Amino acid sequence: MNKRLIGTILLATVCSIGFAAGKSYLFLVGELYAGVELPRLAKEYCATAQPSTSKTIGSQYEAWSERNAAFLSRAREQFARANERLKSEGASLASADATLLQRIKTVDSGKFCRAYADVLKAKEKQFGTDLGELLVVVENADADLSRQPR
Repeated sequence: MNKRLIGTILLATVCSIGFAAGKSYLFLVGELYAGVELPRLAKEYCATAQPSTSKTIGSQYEAWSERNAAFLSRAREQFARANERLKSEGASLASADATLLQRIKTVDSGKFCRAYADVLKAKEKQFGTDLGELLVVVENADADLSRQPR
């Protein structure tokens, strides 16, 4: 049951990573944001929806963040750069948080929060596969955009 639940949430957050070619920079960075920030949003959600899990999940998130600090730093650098580009449009990647939270809320909070450690394991695995590949695509697209005249 937990694997199906985790699979559904993870699939919903990064369903189109395999189709990066031809996508806009902002689309790609938005997909990366959804994939990387899901654990943070899930931690915050579980703290309110299932307060008894807050301490355990907080500790799990901190340990996971430390293990993945280099990847998270690279991704968050791209989020900062994308937010600079979005600022002129009055937008921010943080606006995607509400959409991600809506996806999380479609699942029973008790089951979801009890499966939080599995979410972290799955994300960590994705950092070495599809999310890792997407980060490289986003970094390259950012470099290309940075070289273009404004």
